[in-house]
Amino acid sequence: GLAALLVVVGASLETEGRPSEAEAEEREAHRRRLEIEREALRQQQAETVTAFDEAVYELRRERLKLEADLNAASLRLILLYRELQLLNEMARRDAALNGRLDKARADKAAVVSALSECKEKLAEKKSEIDAWQEKDVLILNEFHGLVPESHAAHAALLKIFKRKIKRNRRRGDEEAESDESDESDYDEDEDSDMDEEEEEDTCPVGCDQTLYDKVIELREKRLDQEDVLNDFQKALEDLRKTHDRHQQRQRQIDRELTGTNNEITSFQKEKQGRLNQFDVVVSLTLSQLMCARNSLGPKPPAAEGEGEGEGE
Repeated sequence: GLAALLVVVGASLETEGRPSEAEAEEREAHRRRLEIEREALRQQQAETVTAFDEAVYELRRERLKLEADLNAASLRLILLYRELQLLNEMARRDAALNGRLDKARADKAAVVSALSECKEKLAEKKSEIDAWQEKDVLILNEFHGLVPESHAAHAALLKIFKRKIKRNRRRGDEEAESDESDESDYDEDEDSDMDEEEEEDTCPVGCDQTLYDKVIELREKRLDQEDVLNDFQKALEDLRKTHDRHQQRQRQIDRELTGTNNEITSFQKEKQGRLNQFDVVVSLTLSQLMCARNSLGPKPPAAEGEGEGEGE
């Protein structure tokens, strides 16, 4: 009886501790949800770790790049400082050459301006001389109008008309000129005409005194004309000499310019050559490096022997 009672009590207890079917399904669904959440957390954790590693790797790359840039900048700064020292050493000579070049260019501009002005004055003087020479022709024509060739005293009056004589020039506003300028008024051929100048003017036989006086007046006008022409000729000759001096000076300045430019070119080449002697550091990446063999050249003996052995 006691044993049976214990069996019955145990069966009832087993029946009370066993979950129902609904409870079991609920527990199973909860377990699955927890597994899904655990898998999601594991995936999120892996993604977070991957993102962190990538961020650290990217920061490392940026740090290395920044260090490379800083090192390159430091090397560049050292190079620039060495170049600056060299340029400071050569600055005095450079400034002297540039000063010579500027002076030569200024002198060239001044000479060109002076030449242009001198040419204008030469043209003006030539036109004035041409105008006065036309007046000289008019005076000669006037003489021929007074004394035609058919006149009996034509030859004598023509000789008197063309005779050169010593006389005081009409100065007008030139009264302050020195005695030396008076002596320079005579032409170079005065010595050859001294005999004529010393001859006294007399009215030719058979010539009207009034006509003779008019010829003397024309001669005075002609001599005044010659004095003016002589002044113009002297001024023209002075301008020509000045023009020649300017041209000679221009040629000299051109030679100086050419020499200075050549010297500057040679100096710049020397400067650039010394700058090119400085070492320049160039940054390279591993992808830019390549170890290549010379496939066009002859093979070494050992390699040829190995090749023959392999062929056999």
